[in-house]
Amino acid sequence: MSALVGDLDAELTDALAPDGAPSDVDIANYLRAADIDAGHEQTAKPPFRVTDLASADWAGRKIRAAQARIDEAKDYRAKVLAQLDAHVEREEARDLPTIQYMESLLGDWLRDEIAADDSKKPKVSRDLPCGVKVKRTGGTASLEVDDADALVDWLKDHRPGLVTSETVWNWSKNDVKKLADDTDRIAVLDEESGELSEVTGARIVRKPYEYRTVTS
Repeated sequence: MSALVGDLDAELTDALAPDGAPSDVDIANYLRAADIDAGHEQTAKPPFRVTDLASADWAGRKIRAAQARIDEAKDYRAKVLAQLDAHVEREEARDLPTIQYMESLLGDWLRDEIAADDSKKPKVSRDLPCGVKVKRTGGTASLEVDDADALVDWLKDHRPGLVTSETVWNWSKNDVKKLADDTDRIAVLDEESGELSEVTGARIVRKPYEYRTVTS
């Protein structure tokens, strides 16, 4: 229902109001006095009663007009939200490239800072005076088993205590990651020969490092 049609319908509804029909203000006051909501029953009698088809039709018109106003408000809200979404998309299209470029510069800087830090556990983030934090994420390692049978055979030869059955090993992923070097290989010290032995049937997969900024 258009705004013009809605206004005409409202005027017609008012013109057809039966004698003693309450106004919208009267209805609102009645509802407040009667304390009607989802958890209460109606306790007060309305100041007007539907007694015939004409008054029933008027009540129906009031419902239709009220619902039309609600629908109009919802349509307006949808239009405003669509406009706001379009505005955000334009701003992102304009500013995200700047963020991405500056993050790449800060990422290169932080990478050099970490590489120059000769401490045992270098810091992987920096707090800038402006309140922006630059940090490195990722780099986590996970165990990938390529050949379970080969891994069990290797464990039987080098770590027999970790094999609980013919096909099951009692070796946690955290234990494996502690043994991993910077590659995807897993090498452990052989207890008998004292030499490094590369584990077969499994490898370490590391996620690449990412450099991000966080604004406060």
